[in-house]
Amino acid sequence: MKEYTRILDMDNSDGVACHVVVKFMIDGAAFAGFNSIWSSEPLSDDDLAHLQEWIMMDKSKWEHRTWNCYRKL
Repeated sequence: MKEYTRILDMDNSDGVACHVVVKFMIDGAAFAGFNSIWSSEPLSDDDLAHLQEWIMMDKSKWEHRTWNCYRKL
């Protein structure tokens, strides 16, 4: 499994603009779950229910997380 990060600028179900950072796991090509979700504004249950779908639609904007990227050489 690999961890990815996706940053979204979206409107929540109340029409309020949100900056959302989602960390999630992918196993092969399948979604394996969220690690964390942060939003600048509250997200409703409907917003959260569609979050996986929105992430999977645009794989080109995923950022692969590497755990040793801050390690001193």
